[in-house]
Amino acid sequence: MQELSLSLLKSLREAKLEASGVEVFVRNNKLQNFNFLTSLQMASQSSITLVKSAIEVFKEKYSWSFPVRAVGVRAINLCNEGSAKQMDVFLNHESFKKSEDIDTTLYNIRKKYGKNSISF
Repeated sequence: MQELSLSLLKSLREAKLEASGVEVFVRNNKLQNFNFLTSLQMASQSSITLVKSAIEVFKEKYSWSFPVRAVGVRAINLCNEGSAKQMDVFLNHESFKKSEDIDTTLYNIRKKYGKNSISF
């Protein structure tokens, strides 16, 4: 899911958008599709925030009755980058800002040196 979120990060940054939610798409080996949604505490472009939320909702809601065939991650509830947002009182804003800065650096390195310059 980390690689999916990095590709999503690139698309969001190029379109100058932020996501307020994450949708996880799952297809099992019986070709049944499931969509799981979750909201973020604050609109973000951070792949760290997006993947953390995606993994949480996937673990919480997928029943594992059949093996997974495919997984996808989508950004939902999009808004313009830098638009006014309401701050969450319970959010640790220092760690949120730090993850945003890390993702900006990661994006800039991958943009300059290629997508395989940093991998997980």
